[in-house]
Amino acid sequence: MRKYLITLLISVTALSASAQLNTDRLLDMGRNALYFEDYVVSIGYFNQVIEAKPHLTDPYFFRAIAKLYLEDYSGCISDCNSALDINPFLPKVYYLRGYAKRYLRDWDSSSNDLKKALEFDPENKEIYIVIIENLLQQDKLDEAYTQGMETIEKFPHYAETYILLTQVFLMKNDTVKAENVLNTGLEYNKESENGYAIRGMLRYEKKEYASALEDLNTAVKLNGFRSDFLINRAIIKMEMNDLRGSLSDFNEAIKLDNKNSNAYYNRAILKAEIGDDNNSIDDFSVCLALDPSNYTAYFQRAILHYKVGEYKEAIADYSTIIKRYPDFTPAYYGRGDAKKKLRDRSGAEKDYFDAGQIERDIKSGKRKQRQGNEDELQPTKEARAIVQKLNTNASEKYKNEIRGHVQDKDIDITPLPCFVIAVADSSAKTFRKQQYHKDIEKANLQLEEKLSFCLSDNVKTKIDFGGTTVVCTEPLCFFNRGSEKSVQLRDIVINGGQILISDCISAINDFTMAYQLDNTLVYALYNTGYVYMVAKDFKSAIEYYTKAIEQYDRFAEAYYNRALIYILQGDKEKARTDLSRAGELGLYGAYNVMKRYAK
Repeated sequence: MRKYLITLLISVTALSASAQLNTDRLLDMGRNALYFEDYVVSIGYFNQVIEAKPHLTDPYFFRAIAKLYLEDYSGCISDCNSALDINPFLPKVYYLRGYAKRYLRDWDSSSNDLKKALEFDPENKEIYIVIIENLLQQDKLDEAYTQGMETIEKFPHYAETYILLTQVFLMKNDTVKAENVLNTGLEYNKESENGYAIRGMLRYEKKEYASALEDLNTAVKLNGFRSDFLINRAIIKMEMNDLRGSLSDFNEAIKLDNKNSNAYYNRAILKAEIGDDNNSIDDFSVCLALDPSNYTAYFQRAILHYKVGEYKEAIADYSTIIKRYPDFTPAYYGRGDAKKKLRDRSGAEKDYFDAGQIERDIKSGKRKQRQGNEDELQPTKEARAIVQKLNTNASEKYKNEIRGHVQDKDIDITPLPCFVIAVADSSAKTFRKQQYHKDIEKANLQLEEKLSFCLSDNVKTKIDFGGTTVVCTEPLCFFNRGSEKSVQLRDIVINGGQILISDCISAINDFTMAYQLDNTLVYALYNTGYVYMVAKDFKSAIEYYTKAIEQYDRFAEAYYNRALIYILQGDKEKARTDLSRAGELGLYGAYNVMKRYAK
């Protein structure tokens, strides 16, 4: 669906005119980068166009598409808003904004945007389909049915509408009407891959495995790149005892989509059935790394851990289940068995006793089924490593780390360090502009290697400022001394030490003096915020990061660090806004942080 979206939206505007040749060229380069999934690169081009010609709508629109693919849905909506502020008569932008709002589960607002798009483009059948999908997501089945019938009246031969009506009837548990309307849709479009796939699963539910397999074979033939089709066909083959064919389909599905937790789960079940226990455990582990809330997978993996003699691992899985479902007695019995194997008799007997007591209390009516900790499980370090390996394997076609879905590239969540004046490492590529500073530019006229304000982690050549008078104007001398102290404070924290605000006063005073002597030195404000952040005075840190952003609204690092504080404070909305801005300005790691911690 997403690839279709980007192709549709790009083709809609392929013939649009730009203001001048230079912006037209930049738009073309950005569009090409967008099509080839270079989303961060494309945003860099669109930023340049927006800066040069802020009255154009296309760069906002295309940048919004890039943000959608980076899962920055709020940022996508913001760019759509900017385009519509310039020109409120753009159906493609209403469609895109409505599409993005679906990911935020803002169904009514999404449908309102889609309906607005229809006012300008009433013949766009795809928009009607998305509106019906929104109604289905809200369980508004009667409204979805009414909208479906109105769409059929307008487009009587459009098979996709019939397929959605099939889902309406399925959600109403009326499988007879569902299959009838689906058959009608397939009469109008005998090439509907979705239609055959759905009918195949309907027949599977009726245990008509041969005809179900025939439909799934047709669906796969029409589109062999749909992992869900292959998974469903594999499940049907399992029922038909074609275990080799089933395993082949699961393997192919994972090649196409190596982060499909359903594929790993079902392949694990199949491997357990044929006695391949260790590889089954591995598949369950990948499944749980992708979906930590799959408690059935924990239970199945616990059984296998016990079977292969990994009793501690079995206990850990059973304990995870019990924490979430404290009345699930099979987990107590299983954990008791594992403890018994480890000669923990008292622990085993307690689990057996607890299980029996729970069963007696529930049977007698003294106890109702309880729910335990409902907090969403966060992936462990080991699980994150598994997912990161999958991300790496999936993106091997990219030679550059800023290409593709960068939000999937796991990073360490640590604050960006302070700025220093040094020769920057050229490998630290960025779209971010350096703030001009007259003293630095004057010094660079006398130096072979050019100095700049750079993060202390991105230093190629460190300058000994004590012996370099060309950059030791009074404000920069205070700045340099404060930076050295900030680096030392950071090293203490990295090595596990603790610092107090009193340890930071000297550095803060240096940055304060530097800024008082030269109020263009915005990096002094950032560094002050950083020192307060290291000292965990988050209120003061936010204050100084905000001052830096107010003075320089393209300060990506300040947005990023301020977002990390908002995440710690539980303010995800503010964090999303800052991370979106940081990513837009070239800090692509912000997209991974947003995906993991600011959904």
